Amino acid sequence: MRILAFYIFQNESENLYALLKDYTSAETYYYDIVCYLDRILYAPVKLQLAYRQSLRDKFFDFLNFEDGFIKVVEENLNREKILDDLIEKKRRN
Repeated sequence: MRILAFYIFQNESENLYALLKDYTSAETYYYDIVCYLDRILYAPVKLQLAYRQSLRDKFFDFLNFEDGFIKVVEENLNREKILDDLIEKKRRN
């Protein structure tokens, strides 16, 4: 899981989609890795962010990340628009 957490924070979604496809095409694989990739890629945006944060919280010390080192790339369709809408909604409430 630590290597998966590192990979998630170092790669864009296209690479994660490719990893999930390649990984599940193998004869055997670990289901928990498939679940985490699925959560990161296909969950609603708020949950994706929460899953990323949980990975970061869980493995931050082990991977010795610094805030400036981690670059979380949030793309996928019009994610920026979705995030902006969520922020605006939160400001209104």
